[in-house]
Amino acid sequence: MNISPNNISGECNLKCSYSFNYPISNCSATNKNTSISLTYDAGSVPAVQFNNAGYNVSQILLVAPSIHEFNGTTVGAEFIITHTPLAGGNSLNVCIPIVSGSSSTAATTILETIISTVSTQAPAAGDSTNIVINDFTLNSIVPDTAFYSYIDAQNVSFIVYGINDAINISQSSLQSLVTMINSTNNLSFPSGPLLFINPNGPFQQTGNGEIYIDCQPTGNSEEITDITNVKPTVKMDFTYDSIMKNPIILFILSSILTIIIMYVLYFIITYVSTGETSVTFLKQKKHS
Repeated sequence: MNISPNNISGECNLKCSYSFNYPISNCSATNKNTSISLTYDAGSVPAVQFNNAGYNVSQILLVAPSIHEFNGTTVGAEFIITHTPLAGGNSLNVCIPIVSGSSSTAATTILETIISTVSTQAPAAGDSTNIVINDFTLNSIVPDTAFYSYIDAQNVSFIVYGINDAINISQSSLQSLVTMINSTNNLSFPSGPLLFINPNGPFQQTGNGEIYIDCQPTGNSEEITDITNVKPTVKMDFTYDSIMKNPIILFILSSILTIIIMYVLYFIITYVSTGETSVTFLKQKKHS
C-alpha cells in the first residue's frame, strides 16, 4: 500500500475516528528474527477508541524495512502497534514510519533505547530482555497529526502516518536494527483497499476533560494548524427594553395587574351594594 497524499480516495472522519490515552507501561522485547516484538500493559480503561469501539494494545512490532510504501518507496523501518477490540472483532494496526535523521524527539529516545538494549541483550532470534524506560507510554510516540486509514482484505483496520510524521533515529541505530532482523516482508496489499485521510487527526483526552484537536489540511501539504476549544461565556445583558419584551415578565406583570383590578372592582361592588365599607369607615370616624 502506497501511503501518499496523491493516493487518497477521500476523507474519513467518523468512520476512522481515533482517540487514545495510552497508560504508562512496563516493556519487554523479544527478537522474533523478522521483527522485534514488544509487550505493553493494559490499563484500567481502553487505551484507544476507534470508530466508537474500545481497544487495548496486544503487540508492538519493529520491522525493517517498512511494510508500507511512502510516496512510492519503502523506508528504513516501521513501528506497528496492534490493538485488539474489547468486544471482539478485527484488530487495528497503527503504523508509523521510521527514518534516519538528526532531529530528536521523545520517540527518538525511546526507540534508540529499545534498539540498543535488544542489540546487546537479545541479539539472536528467540532472545528476550526487559527494556528499562522511565514512564514509558505510547503517548510519547504516536503523533497527534492527520493520518491515513484503510481496511485490508482480512478486514483489519490500518491507521498509517505519513512520511512527514516519521520518527527520526540515528543511522547507527537504524543499521543495528537492520542487522538484527531478516528483512522478509511477506505482507502483500491487494489493489482493492481504498486509502482515506482523516485531516483532523486523533483526539487525545487531556487532564481537565477537554478535547485537544489537531487539524491538518488535505492535499500535498501536511502543515498542521492547532485548534483548541474555548469554553463559551454567557453574557448577562439585561436592559429595560429586553425586560419589557420578555414574555415571562409580561405574563407576571399582567397577572399582578389583573389581581389588582379584580380587588378594586370587588371593593367598589361591595360598597355600592351593601354600604358596609362606608358604615365601617363612619364608625371609625365617630370613635375618633
